[in-house]
Amino acid sequence: MIIITRPRKPTIKQTQLDDFLGHPTISKYNMKNKSEKRTAQKKFSKWLAVEHREKKMPASQRSTRGRQTSLYDFLPKTVPPPLPKPAYAWRFRGIQNVLYEDFAIDVISNREWCWLHAMPTFKGYFNHLFEFVDFSFFDDVQDELENDGVSFKNISIHDVVAYELLRFQLGFRDYTGIEKMSFFIGNNPLIGVLHDKTFIPSASDTSYIMRRIPPEKLLEFRNNLVNELIKLKVLVPGILVWDCQFVHSNCNDNGNKKTKTYNDWYAGYGRHNGKKLGVGYKISRLYAYCGSWDRAFEVYCEVFPANRSDNPIFRETVVHFMRLKIGTWKIIIGDTGAYSVASLDLCIFFGMHPIIRAKKGLVNHPVEEVKKGYWFNTAYYPPGWTKDDVMAMYTKRPVIEAGQSWNDTIYNASRMNTRGWANAMRQQTMLNILALTRTITAHKLGRNDLIPVVTAFLMAREYVMSNTWPSLAQKAGYDIMLKPPRYNLPRRKGRIRG
Repeated sequence: MIIITRPRKPTIKQTQLDDFLGHPTISKYNMKNKSEKRTAQKKFSKWLAVEHREKKMPASQRSTRGRQTSLYDFLPKTVPPPLPKPAYAWRFRGIQNVLYEDFAIDVISNREWCWLHAMPTFKGYFNHLFEFVDFSFFDDVQDELENDGVSFKNISIHDVVAYELLRFQLGFRDYTGIEKMSFFIGNNPLIGVLHDKTFIPSASDTSYIMRRIPPEKLLEFRNNLVNELIKLKVLVPGILVWDCQFVHSNCNDNGNKKTKTYNDWYAGYGRHNGKKLGVGYKISRLYAYCGSWDRAFEVYCEVFPANRSDNPIFRETVVHFMRLKIGTWKIIIGDTGAYSVASLDLCIFFGMHPIIRAKKGLVNHPVEEVKKGYWFNTAYYPPGWTKDDVMAMYTKRPVIEAGQSWNDTIYNASRMNTRGWANAMRQQTMLNILALTRTITAHKLGRNDLIPVVTAFLMAREYVMSNTWPSLAQKAGYDIMLKPPRYNLPRRKGRIRG
């Protein structure tokens, strides 16, 4: 009898002829024993199939060590243009000063121009934003949408957009802010800006109109403003800075246990460095750094659920922005959330040198610590740059954090007053439009010092009283001639004789 015991399969037992002739013999083979296993496989090859392993083929040569071959490896290699040293790479021409005849001659009076330049404490009127930037774009949008059957209840999109910009400028958190203000002042604060001079929107009016404006139209207007700033040479393309900011949706952080969804279906639960942020969105932003912290402008933004990873968000944002073909960019700066070889290769593909901070402890990447806690991939250094040069350029990254802080501290936009991806996109685009409009207006007024001032253009021309100007002149350092105070002395009763 032949007995073959196998560890994971049934035991094989085969009776032989000698077992019936009275001379039984037993041959045992334990397949756990390597020598017995080889002997059994040779004798009983029909019962025990021998596995023939194919010879391993040599691994294909990869263009980048330590990762899988990607699509970029098969595309023509793009070599970014050479860069000068950082001291010259971030050097930009100053913003040109303009004259009254350049933009303001048919817009404001010469007297108002002189006030703006004689008194630095005068930061302009809110009316100036609509006098120096063409908002007739929204009139065309309304005509187009109404022809498609969209009803706006005889309310002008232009007027609602004006009130939305004022709402952010005043720091109101939701649509009810303007309505509450109208109850207090009793008059129309934007009478000099609106098409309908008597229109003051309620919260429901603003919500109704804003939900019917496609986010793509707001993005188109924002792109027009960016191109105008480039044409004015206030925004000079060259250095991009990327980062994400969390915005809380107007919904409950606790999801539905049955459906396992949140009140805002498009949002996600955000976390950052172990901190729970809640349900909301990540706003992926690109800023243009033009030589100083006071000259950094948001040129693009995109909205993603907060539970998305920063790495694919960075790549999607770069691809979508580069498709717009706005300017030519040489450098892009990002933090560790954007780091990966795929992200670095993508930047090279678009002709930009990536200054992206690497993660600590990467074994298969040629990284070095240029400063305590700051690691960078040496394979992607711009030609001729040292680690000190890379670190010097990376020190410009906080400009985007300074710009994003305005949304929380000045505009009170850290939480949406609505929910949904489209509304998040509308909110963020309106914030961007306000900042770009203020920049264009400040330049055309010849007040380049007001470009970084978030609180500029807060006054309404119609509500500035005559007694406001003496106080502004005194703050500007002027000595004004005031009338001597008049003392009303009490009169004596009767008549004084003498």
